[in-house]
Amino acid sequence: MNSMANSTVPIMRNSVSLLMFTAFALIPGIAFGACHVITPSGAGSKSGSDWNNACGGFTGSCAAASLTRGDAYYVGGGSGGNYVNSTSFSTPGSTNISITGATASDHCTATGWSSSYDVSVTPATFSTNLAWSSNTSGNNQQMWYFNSGAWTINGNTCTANTVYQNGEQGIKFDGSVTSPGSASPMTELHFDSGVTSVSVNCVDVLGGGIQSALGEPKSISSLTCAGGVATATTSTPHQYNPGSQVNISGVGGSGGFNLSHGIVASRVNHNTFTYLAACTNGASASSGTVDGAYNVGFLDVHTTNLGNAPATFEQVTIRESAGTPFQFDYGAGALTVDHSAVIRYTNTPTYHAEAVTYCCGTFNGPNIVSNSYFLDGAGTAELVPLYHAVLSNWEVFGNVFAYAQGNPNDQDYFGNGLLSCINSGTSCNTVSFYNNTCANINRAPTGFYDDQGGGVWSNFSSKNNVWYNCGGVSGGTTGVVSDHDTFLNTAGLTGTGDYVLASGAVDPFAADSGVTPAFLGFQLQSASVDLHLNDGTALSAPYLLDPAGNTRGAGGAWDRGAFQFVTGTPPPTSVLPPTGVTATAQ
Repeated sequence: MNSMANSTVPIMRNSVSLLMFTAFALIPGIAFGACHVITPSGAGSKSGSDWNNACGGFTGSCAAASLTRGDAYYVGGGSGGNYVNSTSFSTPGSTNISITGATASDHCTATGWSSSYDVSVTPATFSTNLAWSSNTSGNNQQMWYFNSGAWTINGNTCTANTVYQNGEQGIKFDGSVTSPGSASPMTELHFDSGVTSVSVNCVDVLGGGIQSALGEPKSISSLTCAGGVATATTSTPHQYNPGSQVNISGVGGSGGFNLSHGIVASRVNHNTFTYLAACTNGASASSGTVDGAYNVGFLDVHTTNLGNAPATFEQVTIRESAGTPFQFDYGAGALTVDHSAVIRYTNTPTYHAEAVTYCCGTFNGPNIVSNSYFLDGAGTAELVPLYHAVLSNWEVFGNVFAYAQGNPNDQDYFGNGLLSCINSGTSCNTVSFYNNTCANINRAPTGFYDDQGGGVWSNFSSKNNVWYNCGGVSGGTTGVVSDHDTFLNTAGLTGTGDYVLASGAVDPFAADSGVTPAFLGFQLQSASVDLHLNDGTALSAPYLLDPAGNTRGAGGAWDRGAFQFVTGTPPPTSVLPPTGVTATAQ
């Protein structure tokens, strides 16, 4: 039985995770020698030999440019000190270097160990004072930059088959802003040419907050001040989240509300947010405008020019992104995003975001996006090859793509569907879109589009997916072969075994309400909420397990959607069958 309280339930390891672990274990050059320890400010001689003599960040004996190939570097919990740096990892050689969160059970050496270093209690939180500007270039825009050899980064606090949608894994990269006028780095994790393999596991990436948005500037209808915090209400819905920076202007009087680069403290509701201001306590106003302070796109995890080098990102959480969470540029070897979460990202007026982008190069694959959660995004599409990308062996399975019910975060929409293959010269070859769930993305048509500028699909297969409240699904101009897909309150395709109930369908999911619904909430509420949810077509490995590690087809029924129904999953309090509706099955 799977708990519905959160999405961090320990369950048997998924075969995808085992395959990725095995693949990286067999990569030539991966070995583990001596270990070293690091804390934000260091201690003693700062040699890194034990916790009494820990290095202060990646400096001195643990300098990022001269780490020892084959060794392991354990980072203790905490923030500040030398954890606040823009760091370039450029150690020559190819043998793997691991950077691992220190825990009570795995911390290199017992000498000087203290529970205060345990990253499962306090994450090792890295940030930078670097302020992005359009005049900077090169690796000085990155929080962590890599351009050599093999690297493993592991927060070391994760349980298998778990999606950490709320973040706080053992290693954290904090790109949020802390003072007016500062900005997030252009990229938080950047792997460049010269890197021979990448494995990033169990890491939390906090973005710079949603910045500029469409429909700005927005009129302010009321302002109040209390204790250095201004509360602003806009005449139209806003998209500002904590960490966003806003410009407030045109407010009359002497209340101190006008400022540049004000930091959003909280999102109250559709039309109200708070921001930090040196305003006069008790002051109020009823005029002015607000717009986002930054009209640029940031990249959270970025690879460029990897050639045939493989890169795996497992149990990575990216939250409040001000741009593109995963950007893969100019080619790579096998690319995998698994058991990860992208929670909120959006457009700016001049930057169209995507959750995962493949750009401008050859990606022979396999290119896997699996068992992951994409919530409240907006932009071109969720997953997009573009600008002459040649993407082959694209496997997208076991994912949930969703908006919170009623779109409480007032996200924009996806202009080109859920998956897109766009721009002249872009081709997407051998695409498998299996056992995914789309829910509540209904502000614009979803589905598969390839007609923006000449992108071309070939050999695209869609099976066992569930679309609920997702507008309309199109196959694009070169077509998608749909097989045993279910479309509820969604205009659907008409392939073999497809089922379309265009209106009147009940919510089939167990607990998918709230502003940030739980990933596990998109499990089916029962085995029979709709008979066309448990009659999918059986598939072979690697599609045999759902994101929680449950075996698909157990008990004789291969369920459609991301999750296999598990007996004992609690249903919602009230489920009524639809009446007076017409359904079609092919």
